[in-house]
Amino acid sequence: MSPTVPFDFVLSFVFGALIALACGPQVKQARSALFNPIFLGAILFEIFFFLPFGIYLYYFYTDWSWMYFFNPAHLLPRTVQILGLAAMAGYLGSLIIGYQLAQFLVRHDLEKTGRVILGLALLVLAIFSLLTLNRLFSIGSYDDFVAGQATLLMQHRVGYLNTLVGIVMAGSLFFMIRTFRASPRRH
Repeated sequence: MSPTVPFDFVLSFVFGALIALACGPQVKQARSALFNPIFLGAILFEIFFFLPFGIYLYYFYTDWSWMYFFNPAHLLPRTVQILGLAAMAGYLGSLIIGYQLAQFLVRHDLEKTGRVILGLALLVLAIFSLLTLNRLFSIGSYDDFVAGQATLLMQHRVGYLNTLVGIVMAGSLFFMIRTFRASPRRH
């Protein structure tokens, strides 16, 4: 997991779709697509696990968060702040779109199509990661990156924090899905 803005838009979509597909029978039984514990759990997962780390990284490592595609130092501080708010809202929006698309497909007995879409999203994430490997795993300022002096991610404290947060998020996601799948009651 390398939380950068472009990467995380797709990753949030994946999380939303994965939650809905993994809890398919419960999603199918839910009375409402919006007002049910599984969708609320997905939203809370994003708010409590994903967004705080994204905010931290954006605030302290803005250049890396934008993967050096542009130099945030050339923008007005207010513009960088607005872009950060838009990115965080985009993460949440991506999760909601992923969840709602998958739950729609589950409710219409198209789980296979949902799994294909999830697979395609993962493929896009993998291809994007391979094409931008140097940008994902080099952390520093924009100028450091351009000069080839950025630090390798796993040699920086963010790399270790990234790994720890990834493990906690994966464990939390697994526990949440397992809990919802074990819940037989109607939502």
